[in-house]
Amino acid sequence: MLPVAIRIHDLSLGGCLIQCFHEEPVGRRVQIAVELRYDGWVTLDAEILYARPDYGYAVKWLDVPAETHAKLERVINHLLTKSPTDV
Repeated sequence: MLPVAIRIHDLSLGGCLIQCFHEEPVGRRVQIAVELRYDGWVTLDAEILYARPDYGYAVKWLDVPAETHAKLERVINHLLTKSPTDV
């Protein structure tokens, strides 16, 4: 496993869009370490659903442990309810 820098967009309980210029094939399973702003690091298993040429790819999470799911849910809910002036 080689670390590759990525940028995550549209984080959800089901997956996310990853901006990465390292191409990956659709259907490949990957492991992604994500730093959650309020809850530290989590590692998620994912499968690549589709690729956006010259941009990245979308993934869905696989077999998310209950504790990790709870962390994702907390962070997403916080981000959805904060005002633009919150830090």
